[in-house]
Amino acid sequence: MQITGTGLSGGAHVTFGTAPATHTGSSPNGTVSNVTTSGHPSGTVDVVVTTPDGQTARLPSAFTYGAAAPVTINLISANAGPTAGGSYLTIRGSGFARGARVVIDGLAARAYYSTSTEIRLITPAHPASAVELAVSTPDDQTARLAGGFTYLPPAFSDFNGRWVGRLGDEDEGAFSFTVRDDVLVEISCNTAVLATTAPPSTRTGEFVVAGADGRTLMTGGLVRSDHAAGLIGLPGCTSYDTGWAADRQ
Repeated sequence: MQITGTGLSGGAHVTFGTAPATHTGSSPNGTVSNVTTSGHPSGTVDVVVTTPDGQTARLPSAFTYGAAAPVTINLISANAGPTAGGSYLTIRGSGFARGARVVIDGLAARAYYSTSTEIRLITPAHPASAVELAVSTPDDQTARLAGGFTYLPPAFSDFNGRWVGRLGDEDEGAFSFTVRDDVLVEISCNTAVLATTAPPSTRTGEFVVAGADGRTLMTGGLVRSDHAAGLIGLPGCTSYDTGWAADRQ
């Protein structure tokens, strides 16, 4: 944004209402000053320029902050997934400002892609039920959708065999695991083979791999008899919690 006048030196301080602006440059003759506004409640405000020697110029009602676009949720896809979490979920709507947060029944969800109209995230684990999904923006607007996502228990329980898939939504690496006699015995990420030190049972159609400190390193659940999904944060596979999906071979 440009402010024109006289005496607009590089050290001039500019405020829009009560919000200071960031100075990004001035013309050599001091007639133009480039600034970037900061956040401010909606409304019309005065613009004030103060020079380093204490001179002040005020232009009344010179700038109007518009009201933020309302936050709305129009579509959730897919709107159901396993209780183990790990579903790749897309929320479409409007007013999703940078820094918008998604909460599923009180649980923070990790968004890996966000625009003003679309957020993509990975669902956390949750007991079976229909739950509320909420999107909140940094300016404290929130859109809620009751029953917007449904967690479903596994419809199958037989995990036995070798499963092969990928990490992440954008093929972040090869991934596989092996279940033998209803016990998860091995996990592979790219070229690393990681034996589970306390092999979890898979008899319920779900499993949890925990570290020696009790921290959850991996979860999984059957979506179909030949397809499973979940979350993983296992060192050697990924440096942060990410989703995985695999098919039985």
